[in-house]
Amino acid sequence: MKGERRRRFWAALAGSAVLIAATSCTSTSKPTALSVEMTEPTAAHYQFDAPATVAGPLVRVTFKNSGTQPHGVLVARVDAGHTQDEVAASVAEQDAPVPPWAHLQGGVDGVPPGQQVTATVKLTPGSYFLLDPGSGDDDVSFVKGGAIRPINVTGGGSNGVLPSAAVTISAKEYGFDVPSLKAGETTVRFENKGKEPHIMVAAPIADGVSIDKVKEFFASEGPPPAGGPPPPLDFENAVSLQALDAGQSEVTTINFKPGRYAFVCFLNDRAGGPPHFAKGMLQEVKVS
Repeated sequence: MKGERRRRFWAALAGSAVLIAATSCTSTSKPTALSVEMTEPTAAHYQFDAPATVAGPLVRVTFKNSGTQPHGVLVARVDAGHTQDEVAASVAEQDAPVPPWAHLQGGVDGVPPGQQVTATVKLTPGSYFLLDPGSGDDDVSFVKGGAIRPINVTGGGSNGVLPSAAVTISAKEYGFDVPSLKAGETTVRFENKGKEPHIMVAAPIADGVSIDKVKEFFASEGPPPAGGPPPPLDFENAVSLQALDAGQSEVTTINFKPGRYAFVCFLNDRAGGPPHFAKGMLQEVKVS
């Protein structure tokens, strides 16, 4: 299936046109600005342009995609003693749980070429990596092509809280708490209230397809056969946010279209086991 990377723990979709706009809400504390740009200097070569350091803990990440494919950025804190090569290898490993030394802090995903989006996160001082956990049509990880770079988070920035949001979507074991959603731009707080890392992907459900059929689709292995029926979900217009560790939150603005969505988490428990959608984190949500 084009663009699907449903069992890669770092993120959920590659090639999806995620519908996120710039965060426009206000806060009593001004976050530190972090500008991150994705470029593609040559074919299959990806590069993040970003500063070497940023002052935390409140950071407003603005990601600009100057590449030719949809891209995203995940912010991950890494325990001391672990290298960039280790991070890159863990991203490339299929069906793997999040390693205990990697701490997922959110970000943005699936940004179309030529567009930029923002997300506000809280980052404690430490060593981090910016990475794009997606893959192209050839299913080769962007990280293998260079979409990873270190960044150091220092103290001294704003100590304020995250910006306010119109709605809060929570993830936990094993489901999403989603309020009533209306079509249009909505400032969203995505938070992980569970003990395991979680991700949020919201893909429109095709007309006439039941949520049971969607669950059957995810239970199957491999892509659909050539010439068979189309996928039950519109992955090209999916809304996806990057993974969050337990207790983490981020704020961004999402432009929901009206319709039925499947909210999905593709990650595994840190101890392994089946992906979270197989444990119940696959549910239907209606946007009026």
